[in-house]
Amino acid sequence: VFTIKPGGHTPYHQHPFEHMNYVIKGSGVLVAPDGGRELNQGDFALVLPNEKHQFKNTGKGDLMIICAVPKEYE
Repeated sequence: VFTIKPGGHTPYHQHPFEHMNYVIKGSGVLVAPDGGRELNQGDFALVLPNEKHQFKNTGKGDLMIICAVPKEYE
């Protein structure tokens, strides 16, 4: 589980495995080469292998995300 404070973000990065993300709380944007996708509580977001991405908190409260990766990358 990741918590991103208001105005905060993760690094813009990529890795060789996919991950499924679920927004527990808050709102934000998933930044990717094809543009941004708005995220809100209850949304899922799939990041594909080697896809550059970044999560940004655009809300007033914490953005909390569950990030599920393949077992071999835990």
